[in-house]
Amino acid sequence: EKLAVSVRKSFWENAKGFFVLSEEDTSFGEEANALALAVKFATKDEAARIMPQMKRIAHGKFQQLAARGRFEYGDAKGALAMLEEHGWYKMLDKSWKGTQLTAECMVLRTKGWGDEAHPDTAIASLYTNYILGILPLEPGFKRFLFNPTACDLVDRASGEVPTPHGPIRAAWWHENGRLVWDVKSPDGTEMRNVVSNES
Repeated sequence: EKLAVSVRKSFWENAKGFFVLSEEDTSFGEEANALALAVKFATKDEAARIMPQMKRIAHGKFQQLAARGRFEYGDAKGALAMLEEHGWYKMLDKSWKGTQLTAECMVLRTKGWGDEAHPDTAIASLYTNYILGILPLEPGFKRFLFNPTACDLVDRASGEVPTPHGPIRAAWWHENGRLVWDVKSPDGTEMRNVVSNES
């Protein structure tokens, strides 16, 4: 709590509505604000002021953190837009000749780098944790929460999350204005066609 108070005192610029780069440079700190969103350091009011000012970040790892933060604060549409405006989907193109993981800044460099792969830039967990909705509650998904994120850009999702205990399989879709899902945990427990109002 003391550290949070000190960080806000030194770096939160209330008049501008964001965390600044440093005490000397009071411009928008894209990396600091991305991290504040991703780890839910920002209050809801702070996040609401930061998110409209968040632009594309050149470094993929911070773009990923900013997208994660948008999911955390309920802005799935903004999070998906941040993912789409970066270079991740290049890897799905059959003509892609680069790393099959993710590259630093999502730009393929062929000179001066010993290793192109930078998994801290990866985005798969954003899709499984937020869109599909499988969130670990304990290490190794021993216990997990199913909490899918539906938005006007995504009307269904299905997938499998590998865990040390076996795969978690999940699917959800819209049916007659309701959210319907099927989930199967590693121990075989199933929640099938459970229907809920989307409110």
